[in-house]
Amino acid sequence: MATGKKFYWIKLRTSFLDSEKIDFLLSQKNGANYVVIYQMLCLKTINTGGELATQIGEVLIPFDAAKIQRDFKHFDIDTIRVALELFKKLGLIYEQENGIIKIADFDELIGSETDYAAQKRKQRIQTTQVVENNQLLEQKNDIDNQVDNVEDIKEDSKVDSTVENVHIEIRDKSIEYRDIYRENIIYLLSSSKSIYSNLKLDKQYEETLMMMIKAAQVTKKIPKQGRLEDLMKEIIFDRQDVCNKQGYLIECFKHEEDCESFVNTGYP
Repeated sequence: MATGKKFYWIKLRTSFLDSEKIDFLLSQKNGANYVVIYQMLCLKTINTGGELATQIGEVLIPFDAAKIQRDFKHFDIDTIRVALELFKKLGLIYEQENGIIKIADFDELIGSETDYAAQKRKQRIQTTQVVENNQLLEQKNDIDNQVDNVEDIKEDSKVDSTVENVHIEIRDKSIEYRDIYRENIIYLLSSSKSIYSNLKLDKQYEETLMMMIKAAQVTKKIPKQGRLEDLMKEIIFDRQDVCNKQGYLIECFKHEEDCESFVNTGYP
């Protein structure tokens, strides 16, 4: 439940450590300590608007080196004194007319947010994520529908069970069949290529095509056209959630009983 309580934090630019002032501090003997002391002062003075003072009722009691050293227990009094002098010279802190030291440009260094605002911000992020997830799901469903429609488009033009237009100069039988597998798979899936192109999935299509050609060369089988298209969708959209996609395709081809007759040659 939101209480209205306010939370603060330091805002540091990515160039903070590269700035001339911080670079100068780091070049000093105890430079790293000085930078840490500066950051601790920023945190220490959040509730006083950057003023190095303690609020007691309506009165602000200024910090001195001894008070800072008591609060910052890891640094000795001399380190605190030197750090304060360096901060003044570099313009990181300055003394006001009332004698109280203040962090320069404090408003630019500190951010704040109530717990109610943080709660609402998280709710907005969650709502946005839900909307984006729903949009992605709708897009995926649209893609599935478009790919599934390929089967209807090709019903009127069944691929002939033999490919007559493959002209390969026969030099070696194994090379001949490897080329036949490649040409036939490309041919059987050619009609669906444009759909993946329209979906900006050309790269995934080509990678899956190469894995299918490899699976055919290993198993000496090519599943029917409809089954090939189903496998193409499974791999591209990762429906089976498999790590070794090449191995998965080889197993599918190996155990496929209904294959295109022109490639089920079984040559040794």
